[in-house]
Amino acid sequence: MDKNYLEAIYDDACKDLKEHSKYRLNFGVYFTPAESTAGTAMRAFQKKYGKIPNVSDRDYFTNSIHVPVWKEMDPFEKIDIESQLTGYSIAGCITYVEIGDNAANNLDSLEQIVLYAKKKDIPYFALNVRLSECTCCGYHGYIPYGEDCPKCGASHEDAVNDFARITGYLSVTIKHFNFAKKSEAKDRAVHANYCKNWIKGKA
Repeated sequence: MDKNYLEAIYDDACKDLKEHSKYRLNFGVYFTPAESTAGTAMRAFQKKYGKIPNVSDRDYFTNSIHVPVWKEMDPFEKIDIESQLTGYSIAGCITYVEIGDNAANNLDSLEQIVLYAKKKDIPYFALNVRLSECTCCGYHGYIPYGEDCPKCGASHEDAVNDFARITGYLSVTIKHFNFAKKSEAKDRAVHANYCKNWIKGKA
């Protein structure tokens, strides 16, 4: 979508609300996470329109201005796409990239990612590092959402804590998330895995 077109829509809305509205409103744009709405809105959409490939064939809508969470791309491409809209949000937004569990062996790459986000004027940027712990055997590492502990076989749902940013803040478990949010967490691509120089594997 043409950036000038988006700017025109935004500017027209601002002008209308500030100058022509009888309330003479000032307002701010907030790219809401809409954590529960992402699932309830999808169910309502599917009920009316059915499941449309790449539109409504999952349990949730990707919230805010994020690239669909399952899209496989490197961090720089994600930043490029989302940075086209973050500047319009004076009330809050976040751009994040999924790092996985091997941040310690990729400090130079992490620095490049952060500096690139700064260059693209991202106002609020985060690196999502994934760490898991099995409460049965004490295994530490990354256990993908939904997969059982690789050491003792304990159920992820029952025994694994996940230290990760899922809803804009750090969480230690997804057990209490709603169905749609759990589904999104399982779908998330690890963007760092698509970096050319990224060292994969456990740190």
